[in-house]
Amino acid sequence: MHKEPRRRIRLAGTKEAAALLGVTGPRISQLARTHADFPEPVDHLSSGRVWLLEDLEEWNARNPRQPKANAKPKQGPARSLSKPTPTVDLTSAADDRDLRSWTPPQ
Repeated sequence: MHKEPRRRIRLAGTKEAAALLGVTGPRISQLARTHADFPEPVDHLSSGRVWLLEDLEEWNARNPRQPKANAKPKQGPARSLSKPTPTVDLTSAADDRDLRSWTPPQ
């Protein structure tokens, strides 16, 4: 029996999105409200919104942010994600769906 290869989908919650973009969690909410081209989350969980990491990376590349003129310099090294990016294994027949158009069952 031949097993289908598992697809890995990289997801990001608000905390991961904030770390990727170098901002705070509340700033992620503000960016989502004020920038029409900010990626739509793929789902809303009880813990918050979840985005495709690829969408956030693409948006970040298209929208570089400049530090404010009156911003205080940060002390120490820049913060980075210390844990690997969370992934989800999709092994069902639904693997071929485009998650951007997925809606939860009613």
